[in-house]
Amino acid sequence: MAHQVILEIVEAPFTAINPGAFIIIKARVTCPMRCNFKADKVRIINHDGKVIKEAPLVIPMGTAFETDPIVLKAPILAGSFTWKACYYEQEKEGITHLETSVPVSFTVKPLHMTGIAIWDVPSPVVAKETMKFKVGVKCSADCRLTGQVIKVYNHKNREVATAKLGDKPWAETQALYWTEVKLLAPDQAGSYNWQVKFPEQDRETPHLETESSFSFRVANPPECTVNVKVMDGKDRTPIQGAAVILHPYKGETDEQGKACFEITKGEYQLYVGGLNSYESWQSKIIVQQSTYMEVELESSNFMGD
Repeated sequence: MAHQVILEIVEAPFTAINPGAFIIIKARVTCPMRCNFKADKVRIINHDGKVIKEAPLVIPMGTAFETDPIVLKAPILAGSFTWKACYYEQEKEGITHLETSVPVSFTVKPLHMTGIAIWDVPSPVVAKETMKFKVGVKCSADCRLTGQVIKVYNHKNREVATAKLGDKPWAETQALYWTEVKLLAPDQAGSYNWQVKFPEQDRETPHLETESSFSFRVANPPECTVNVKVMDGKDRTPIQGAAVILHPYKGETDEQGKACFEITKGEYQLYVGGLNSYESWQSKIIVQQSTYMEVELESSNFMGD
């Protein structure tokens, strides 16, 4: 004797889901003759025709029997998919229940690429002092990333800070959402390479995780102040906007031609330049105490001399 059965999906995945997300399917089987389906099985068959899960009917629901929730993983690639829940032909107590199936359709949303920008990283920064820098994240589809979280990891791959992206994109960009990160610098002097990560976190639109690294130097607390005054070598007038580098410290002269550095004692290479109308100047100096220096730059316009 053969009975035709009724197969229903009582819990189905959302119509649009993220790549690789977990989905739940729950099936119910009924026989018009009120047969007992306990321990009979339902198979889930994917878009390639492969059986990816088999679940027993264990929950009596009046004249029907249901499976426990069947947990599956969605495909990684974007697209539209149709799977099947199948009650295959099974025999019990001399009665054969005929095979039947129902489709389970859903769409996997496309992944969005993301990129990270990091800028205004101070270097060097004093050991154990607060350092601040900016981080921006952009989606390839220009999604609004307000409130999304970025994470900062140190050289030991330990999470040291988190921050949420702000309401508005960075000026003159279309969708670079940004935030300022504040954290404590390492307690030991040296060079460091850290990472910023943007994890997959948006449930509405799947954004691929991305990461970017940044480098900086940490210096011990300052012991000396070095004041450098830059002047025109001919008339000794102050030069504004000259780049002054006391490696690894960097600065620029003000309207009085001055740049000030708070540094530790030691040997440094001092460079002054960055102006088209003047020759650059450099020298090695040894700093053992607070120092005031005057540097005269010569005009690079020899034809006018």
